[in-house]
Amino acid sequence: MRIALLGMALLLTAAGRGMAAPALSGDYLEARTANVYIGACHAGSEYGTMGREAVLAWRVREGAWNGTDVSGLAAVAVMAGNENLARGDVKRKSVLYLDGAATPAQCAALEAMLRARYGASLGEIQRVLTAPITFSEADGTYRLRVGDAVRLDVNKEANRTCCTMPMEVWYQPFVPVQGSRIGYTAMNEFRGAAQMPAWSRVGQNSAIFGTFAVE
Repeated sequence: MRIALLGMALLLTAAGRGMAAPALSGDYLEARTANVYIGACHAGSEYGTMGREAVLAWRVREGAWNGTDVSGLAAVAVMAGNENLARGDVKRKSVLYLDGAATPAQCAALEAMLRARYGASLGEIQRVLTAPITFSEADGTYRLRVGDAVRLDVNKEANRTCCTMPMEVWYQPFVPVQGSRIGYTAMNEFRGAAQMPAWSRVGQNSAIFGTFAVE
């Protein structure tokens, strides 16, 4: 019996070691310039002409990268492409915004994490900037502000009345997301920077949100 108990303890210890906590984790919010949840005809009409831009936002709840604690900080990527960003052959380019509240070491850690884990999705990074970032959640709504460049307001409940056809999810998030849900974007605005196009969209089921974890 004692040998059996010892063996069980060793197995539990090994399993615990194999289930290491993520390096960092937090909240993820994404909004495109096309509906991600809509009827088939509406989705088809948008695919060729819209969805060429997106905002991706990360809010770290806890964790560190390369030994630097980045808990409580945020980062945002503004992405654009020559075609709908869902296309496999699209040429993507991005501008990164790092939290203005971060130290130089924390900015370097955030940038390194984004490049290492999400570089393939972000495409060519045109520029890396720092700016004050507000990424808040209250009363079922996300509010994202990046200086005076980005404005994003997302309701956690999708609008299910804007299409008479059966509605489906047509796009998956650009990065791995846990508990992915679709939200209604009341405002999605980018004023342009680093040769990236400006845009303003209102009233779309264009947001995806959930949690992220990075090993």
